[in-house]
Amino acid sequence: MLNYQQDNVLQHHSLDAAEIKLANAKLWQAQSQKLYTTLSQAITGFKSRAGQQQIVELCANNSAQHGQLVVEAGTGVGKTFGYILGHLPAILQNEQRLLISTNTITLQNQLMEKDLPQLLAILAPELTYTIAKSGSRYLCPAKVRSMLTKTEKNTDADGTDDMFDSTTPVNMSAAQLQCLKDVYTLFTEGNFAGDLDQLQVANAPQYQKLLNRDQQRCPGQRRCSDGKQCPFYLQREKISKSDIVVTNHAFLVNVLMHDSSAFGDLTNTMLVLDEAHHLPKVIRDANQAELDLSQAPEIADQFDKLEKASHKLIKSQAALFDDINKFTTSIQRLKPAITDFAEQLQQLHNHMSLNFMAYRGKKQNAFDDVEQWLMSYAPMPNSFVTPLLNLYQSCATARTYLEQLNGQFRQQLDNKDIPQTAENACNRWLQTSANLFAMVAQAHHCLEYYYQFTNQQTEEQRLDIGIARWVKNDAATGKITLLANVIDVSQHFQMRIAPAFKSQVLTSATLKTLGSFNHINRQLGINCQTSSHADIPSDFNYQHAFLSWAPTNAPDPNNEHFVGYLTQQIIELTQRHSAILVIFTAHNMLESTFNLMPTALRQHILCQDKRSKSELIQEHKRRINAGQTSILFGVDSLSEGLDLQGKYLTGVVIAKLPFPSLSEPLINYEKMTLDARGINSFAHMMVPECSRKLIQSVGRLIRSEQDWGEVFIADRRIQPRPYSNYYGNILLNALPIFQQGVR
Repeated sequence: MLNYQQDNVLQHHSLDAAEIKLANAKLWQAQSQKLYTTLSQAITGFKSRAGQQQIVELCANNSAQHGQLVVEAGTGVGKTFGYILGHLPAILQNEQRLLISTNTITLQNQLMEKDLPQLLAILAPELTYTIAKSGSRYLCPAKVRSMLTKTEKNTDADGTDDMFDSTTPVNMSAAQLQCLKDVYTLFTEGNFAGDLDQLQVANAPQYQKLLNRDQQRCPGQRRCSDGKQCPFYLQREKISKSDIVVTNHAFLVNVLMHDSSAFGDLTNTMLVLDEAHHLPKVIRDANQAELDLSQAPEIADQFDKLEKASHKLIKSQAALFDDINKFTTSIQRLKPAITDFAEQLQQLHNHMSLNFMAYRGKKQNAFDDVEQWLMSYAPMPNSFVTPLLNLYQSCATARTYLEQLNGQFRQQLDNKDIPQTAENACNRWLQTSANLFAMVAQAHHCLEYYYQFTNQQTEEQRLDIGIARWVKNDAATGKITLLANVIDVSQHFQMRIAPAFKSQVLTSATLKTLGSFNHINRQLGINCQTSSHADIPSDFNYQHAFLSWAPTNAPDPNNEHFVGYLTQQIIELTQRHSAILVIFTAHNMLESTFNLMPTALRQHILCQDKRSKSELIQEHKRRINAGQTSILFGVDSLSEGLDLQGKYLTGVVIAKLPFPSLSEPLINYEKMTLDARGINSFAHMMVPECSRKLIQSVGRLIRSEQDWGEVFIADRRIQPRPYSNYYGNILLNALPIFQQGVR
């Protein structure tokens, strides 16, 4: 292994910070290239790629400069090895850590099971790596033991307060009981570490809620009798000590948005966001809030449990409290606040039940869901705002009092030696309180969005705040739900995520849309003046493939004859290809096309909604290996992350241009606000998003240097026009350079 300490420029204290960064950049680039050479010589059949070496140098420079790098790396460039190698000098020489976040489990598994073990075994065996994910992916031994104990006794009457009494069933099926016994035995005998994703026990996935850790009900490591052997907390400790940590975007965003310490100290941590084009949606999903207006009885019931647990605790464990009167007063003060909150919630539910259709009006177009009221940027009706603000004020009061009560209770327990019987009772109180607080806090989060919107006095202010609000009315169940979210997530990325790390790299094979980084920069608030951008194209030869599209006389995708036309095109393609992928934008079109296919061909079709993705691919490959025809029918998730090389895929059909659906409230509201500002929403939002999806879809065909075949776009709107600014021309120009023509 290379000696990294001898040339450490940080030892030269006479250099200023800028000079140190520049010197380190040159040194780390040189060292990373030495590592690349070592790796290429150690792996049999390793092919050096210019694009991969470029990523190595860019990442090495970015880590030294503490910068922000945005890099698109085409299919086959080898970006994963590239960004790991590029960060190794900083890890080895400067004791920095690397956090790699991906969007898919497939890439996480590739990193953990293939790339990191292979690369580090050759270049840096002393480095450690691990995975970070949600606590719900880990076994809770205390919960499982509690259930097994109660099931064996078939009673709670053992004189103890079990902290899981309110959440665990005593009457389990034989299969459930056997599963719990098998898992607990494996764990206690040291044959299962507690990661439920690695568990090989029959029926375990379907019983995961009986096995896993529940954050709301977890008393914490110190207060749990199984805390020292808890898989979740043991993994947290491992994460804090690891040199490289692999995680997923959803967990990363959740941790950083809530100021959690799940990743340990981030002071000297570098961040790589792979599959970074997904990040804006992940951040947006994390910000969405909803409030079920029908849960007033549930909230009242939860407070009743808390009140009973409090009285029981005061009666049996009075010695724990330094000031029992203060605790009692806080409970008494909370009761009317919760009662008022539940009453206001019920009143708004009753109001919306009577007036929902009056508020939402008649169905406007094909995208308009009659069970959904999407509010515009205009002021909300006063008849709705008045009960809404009353609910907000009562919710805010209840939340404040509940936070104060929790704080007082925890203060009473701090630095005290609590006996086991009292500890169980305290933990149970804390979990009951946590359940109530989760409901109140979720309601407050949603209502806060509505409150913020009502404070905007002018149309410009309402447009600027960018808060979408909508109500769902489930006619079948009578459930009415308030929902809200923000359109612009750039501030969340720039204020909560990016600053937490010493450097950031955002990479993907599809970061650009319409040939530029403008769209992703706008979504995440990336300043092109202070960040670096690089475009590293694929080395694959797309001239081995032919791209064609529907002629102008083909039916429009929204025409009733389109499915018949699409079906005929697929039939014709089967005469030239035996391995075909058809990508739809909606399940109903997939089903309609399947039903129109001839019976003889229908038996060769594998529909995505009938099997899991892995089962789908496995059966598809089996059929191709047997010399049979296999046609994959899928929607969005098959347009990305599907890697079928060579004979396993030679024909791709894209049924319809993948524009964002206006039936999605956030998409519709964003379009509404852009149009109100005089911005062409179609060009600003719809076409860039369509471009990215289209590039991903056509990219399913060429996955290696030897791949060949054809892609057919059945949507006639892609047809080029004489004027250059037509969106069909723009979309085609952004695609890889296939041979092209109309079919």
